[in-house]
Amino acid sequence: MSEDDKLLKEAKKLPWDERLLHKNWKVRIDANADLATVFDSIADPKDHRFREIGHLFKKTVSDSNAPVQEKALDALVSYLKAADADAGRLLMNLFINVTGMLCQIWLIFVRSAQDKKAAKWSERKDAVEELTKLASTKRISPGDFSEICRTLKKAC
Repeated sequence: MSEDDKLLKEAKKLPWDERLLHKNWKVRIDANADLATVFDSIADPKDHRFREIGHLFKKTVSDSNAPVQEKALDALVSYLKAADADAGRLLMNLFINVTGMLCQIWLIFVRSAQDKKAAKWSERKDAVEELTKLASTKRISPGDFSEICRTLKKAC
């Protein structure tokens, strides 16, 4: 077994951050290739590895060694493909929630406009209460999508 093979074998035991920022460029290339494989295999968009590894891309894609940079970009593409599945799902849920809420608000105002006698404060108060109830419906929690945005900002 050559010296490089021993080094690569020992480096695989290190945590991701140490492997990706290792002083030996061969270890960094190997770590980025492994990372791309890991993200290609992720099926759950809420996998903990997105949060644990995402912040490291800022350093890996700006590596001084061109082959390492290329492997880091491959790993980043795999990361973004895996994250995109979750982003698409979240955006669809957001679109459905917003569209439904807008339709309900529009119907409330149409009903109010059709009924000219709805000018009384008590009836308008009911409409305001319905709007308040609609505005307080549960939406996508901010933490679901913000992690992807932060990672993308750091990567650029």
